[in-house]
Amino acid sequence: MRFLLVYIYTFLFVGCGFNTQNTQNTQNEFLKMNIGNNYKQLEKENKIKIDKSTKGIDGCFYAESKDETIDYIIVNDVISSAMYRRSRFVNATSKEVKTKFENFEYINDEYDENSYYLISKIDEVNGVKFHIVNDKVFEVYYGELGELRFQEGCL
Repeated sequence: MRFLLVYIYTFLFVGCGFNTQNTQNTQNEFLKMNIGNNYKQLEKENKIKIDKSTKGIDGCFYAESKDETIDYIIVNDVISSAMYRRSRFVNATSKEVKTKFENFEYINDEYDENSYYLISKIDEVNGVKFHIVNDKVFEVYYGELGELRFQEGCL
């Protein structure tokens, strides 16, 4: 009986710790993205470079971090979403992602039948979007939920 209780507590502890660790990793990655912040502060600190070819398209333009690990979409001078190239979730299977997060919103990729998106809330305003291609995470985006659901870029 004692062995069974130890097994159950270990299972619960490890399982809960895994989800807590996963949530913490997601929040840590999210904080690196500077979602909701004015890009000018990052530009002043020489942390981003602006893609001048897109600047001025209805207040929307692209930028990337100086270390080229983050691609930003900036709308009206505010970082609305970011794609993190070094996310620990890149190349994870969709099954792995689904077991680590709860309450996904599923969105079909209109352009590729082997591709879809999974969006999970971080809080009431922000979330993470996984671009799944051939059952593996291809890209990870962080941002405001409305932007993640509908924005395809500066079009």
